[in-house]
Amino acid sequence: MGHETNRRVAALLSEAGAAHEVYQTRELHGVYDQDWPKWYAAHLVQHGLGDVLNRPIPAEELSQVLRQCDEAYKREQPGVAWPDYYATRIVAQWA
Repeated sequence: MGHETNRRVAALLSEAGAAHEVYQTRELHGVYDQDWPKWYAAHLVQHGLGDVLNRPIPAEELSQVLRQCDEAYKREQPGVAWPDYYATRIVAQWA
């Protein structure tokens, strides 16, 4: 898996981010979603992450990876957009 895979996963993450903002606004009435990794994981699995990575992705495991990505991103402050950072880690997890 290479750069194109990372790009596609980052695009899925960006789309999930936009969809989650709508969900958080409409369904949660603007309240911060503490359980966002579970929501993102389900969304990503439903919208083809497994197809991009050419393997089934367990939503529960992905949820944990997303939480770890978030913690690492905040800790490292890498200077890249979060979807790109998360995509690199997700692709590495299932490569």
